Amino acid sequence: MSDTIRVLNRDIDPADFKKAFSDCLVVTQGGKILLQKRPHKLTAFGGHIEKGETPLQALIRELREELGARVKTEDILFIAAITESFTNHEDAVYLHFWHDRHGTITGCYEWKSVTFENATQALADPDAMDYLRWLLIECQKRGFIN
Repeated sequence: MSDTIRVLNRDIDPADFKKAFSDCLVVTQGGKILLQKRPHKLTAFGGHIEKGETPLQALIRELREELGARVKTEDILFIAAITESFTNHEDAVYLHFWHDRHGTITGCYEWKSVTFENATQALADPDAMDYLRWLLIECQKRGFIN
């Protein structure tokens, strides 16, 4: 996977890339890993960073739009900024972790939500995107998920 993912300096500017995204591995109040199933893709929640937004602002907006969540900035943990080989490393993805300890998620308003008990189950899904696999393993290494 190291050939497909490149970890970047944390202070990179989203404007330096063709496209920039801010995504998040979400853990529910009950401790389950919450992901979204798109056609032939399993992804984290998040999306495009709009002009004038920071990656954190974009993530909070996306989590509100996609999950109805009320996220506090201090509850989000930055994991890494990466690029992926399938975009020729031209797009940046800012990856985060968020545990919805306060139960603010009201639903899934974009694609189909799926939950997993642990990283092993999520990693077994054949539709898991490379960046998601990297994020799951990194969050597991850091002790955020089982």
